[in-house]
This record gives sequence, structure tokens and C-alpha cells, in this order.
Amino acid sequence: MKKSRRSISPAGLDLIKEFEGFSAAPYVDSDRGYSIGYGHFILPGQHFELIDEETATHLLLNDLAIAEDAVNTNVTVDINQNMYDALVSFTYNVGIGAFKSSTLLRKLNSGDYDGVSDEFKRWNKSTIGGEKIELAGLTARRAREAEVFIS
Repeated sequence: MKKSRRSISPAGLDLIKEFEGFSAAPYVDSDRGYSIGYGHFILPGQHFELIDEETATHLLLNDLAIAEDAVNTNVTVDINQNMYDALVSFTYNVGIGAFKSSTLLRKLNSGDYDGVSDEFKRWNKSTIGGEKIELAGLTARRAREAEVFIS
């Protein structure tokens, strides 16, 4: 039986928007470069001065397609929509490579759902100036993703 492909729900999209925050203008995004909207990384050749919320949502949905594909492809156990939304939020934030190599994914695919909830909370640091720093915003996001995952 082929596993059905899910998409982010409106509640999942709102969760991501809440934690990414909206910026109409480009901003420095830690050591990565510049982002705009809801965490859209500005690629070479892309130029933005100011964008509205509708454009930011369009960029976010395009960017989320990659995170959705990673979750749909790499999760081998049955999950519900809340679990899916939490995993897409997590993947969008930490990146595809980090998600695919994570203990969180290994625990999920082994059926250790309680362990997954705990694993979210470990991902609350960002590399700033070459050093891993715990960030309150990431701690709050991971706690919320864990909460959504188990609900």
C-alpha cells in the first residue's frame, strides 16, 4: 500500500508563520545571509526591497514544498496531520539535511513517538559566530512543535 502524501494544514502554516515572524524587508539571518518574509532565504540572483504579506506567504508555500517532500519521503511510519505539521515546521527551520540525519527521525521511524517529543527540545541552538548558542525563540518553537506533535 502506497503511503499518501500530506500537505501542511492551515494550522501548521499558522504555526510556522508565528515562529518565523513576518519581515517586509530583507534582514540578516544569523550566519546564513539575508532572508525576507517568513524566513525565505534570499538566493543569489533574487532581489527584494519590500514585500507584502501575500508575497511572503507565496514564498513560504514554495519553500515549504521542499520540507514537505522531505517529511513525506523520509517518514516511514503512519503519522497524523498534527505530527506532520510539527515535522514540517521543524524541517523548514533546521533544514533538510539536519532532519534526514537526526535522531528525531530515527526515533520516529522506529515508532518511538515519546522519544520524538523529547528530541524536538534538543534542537534549540543556533550557530552564531561559529558558536552554538541556545536561543529562547528556538526553545519556545521546539516546545510548541513537540506539543503539536503529541496532540
